[in-house]
Amino acid sequence: MNNQQTTSDPKSTAVDINEIVSMLSRINDTFSFPIYIPSLKKDVQFHQMTTSQQKSLVKTLVNNNEQSSDFLYAMYSIIKNNCVDKDVDIDSLTILDKMFICIKLRAVSVGPDVAITIDKIRNEAKDLIPISLNLDKAYDDMKKMYTPSFEASCTAELVDKTTKYMIGCVIPTLKTEIGIEKELQESLKQKIEESKENSKDLKDAVGDMFIQEIVKFVSYLAIPTDTEGELQKIDFSQLSFKNRIRLLEALPSSMTSKLVEHVNKATAKLNSLSLVKLTHNGIKHSYQLEVTSNSFFIPS
Repeated sequence: MNNQQTTSDPKSTAVDINEIVSMLSRINDTFSFPIYIPSLKKDVQFHQMTTSQQKSLVKTLVNNNEQSSDFLYAMYSIIKNNCVDKDVDIDSLTILDKMFICIKLRAVSVGPDVAITIDKIRNEAKDLIPISLNLDKAYDDMKKMYTPSFEASCTAELVDKTTKYMIGCVIPTLKTEIGIEKELQESLKQKIEESKENSKDLKDAVGDMFIQEIVKFVSYLAIPTDTEGELQKIDFSQLSFKNRIRLLEALPSSMTSKLVEHVNKATAKLNSLSLVKLTHNGIKHSYQLEVTSNSFFIPS
């Protein structure tokens, strides 16, 4: 007689998929992790990305555009939905904050290691070799490098001594970045369509893409209204992208040159935070983390 106990297969039961999905969402909502937000000078809790959210980023690869608008919109939506503290105004966060969020969000949700390629011999692109970069370390290094003075160095008040015009420059907010991108894309579609009949429209569209990177750093323009030098301040956040461009195009070229110079310096300063220093086989390398690239969120 066989006394060995046997277990029967569990009986299949009807499953309410909607209820299971809802249950998973409730469980996911109980887990969060801190991300340092430079503009707020504090940690803010975020949820991990879901598989569905990662899928939304992967889908943007179809455009074959590492800086696509679709990726920008998808990433903005993820940041907004995954921020636990609903008192935080996501629109007022800066592109510097987004850099911190993207790196930590990727490290926690997808994994801390990302595959990159570096030159076997520094500054030569003839022989690329793959290595693994740890994002947790990159994030910690960014926190060590960042100081309040860092952000201050990216802001400025530019003054033209002759005309007394003044331009206020800040680190762009997510609201500005998204708003300008949407308006620019709508304008581009129209101009590309019109360019089939007039090549000048296509050239204008390319020019708009260039000035987009400049105008999003501008917070206000102040101009003298009388001979006594009283200034009228124009808040750029209240203007459309089209009208911002019109104002900048009306400025003296000397003022525009100052603005371009500042934007270049500010951009380089921001990028320096995500410039990773590493050593491979005794050779020192620098690698720029492209946190705005959709492939950044693909598992290595």
